[in-house]
Amino acid sequence: RHSGRHRRPSYTTKSDATDCDSFRQSYWGELVRKARGGSRYAAKLAGEGDNLSVWSACEYASFGTVSKLFSNLAPCNAKRAVISHYGFAASVLESWLEALVFLRNEASHGGVLYGRVLERQPKSIDELNGLDNKYSFYQFILLIVLLSRDFPEVAKNAYDDLERVLSFCDSYAAFGVPANWTEVYESALNGKARERHPGL
Repeated sequence: RHSGRHRRPSYTTKSDATDCDSFRQSYWGELVRKARGGSRYAAKLAGEGDNLSVWSACEYASFGTVSKLFSNLAPCNAKRAVISHYGFAASVLESWLEALVFLRNEASHGGVLYGRVLERQPKSIDELNGLDNKYSFYQFILLIVLLSRDFPEVAKNAYDDLERVLSFCDSYAAFGVPANWTEVYESALNGKARERHPGL
């Protein structure tokens, strides 16, 4: 299906067409700004108008837009496929994406992460018992766990980077890091207590 052509797709949770239009206009505004900023690829996508495919639209969507798109999906094959692929409930994945978008924005704009209780906190899961989801460390571990599903080498590099960062920390507690964090991480990676979701 095409991203521009469907004003109120049946696979979104929004019953009001205005909500769907608002999301669509927000995406197109973002794409046009990037095109005007000199991106040839964004200009090419914007030029396709209503013929722009969903996969092309998502390729150039911001992390925040992808998070909103997933959260707005009603029960459908696409959402079930994502849930099945990662093995976590939709509500858990939605909260993780929202929290990771917040973390990304803070990191990109000079926000403080060390020693800070974050305003946007992801839902906690059993396999990460021992970690405090109020701190950014919890989200770093979540990100590595998600990356390990499809990009194990990237996840390993992220883990190595995290270890190097922690080596400079004066206090693990200020970062929300328990002494046994490596054991907790290994448990999460192996999925020993992963929350399963049979479907929507």
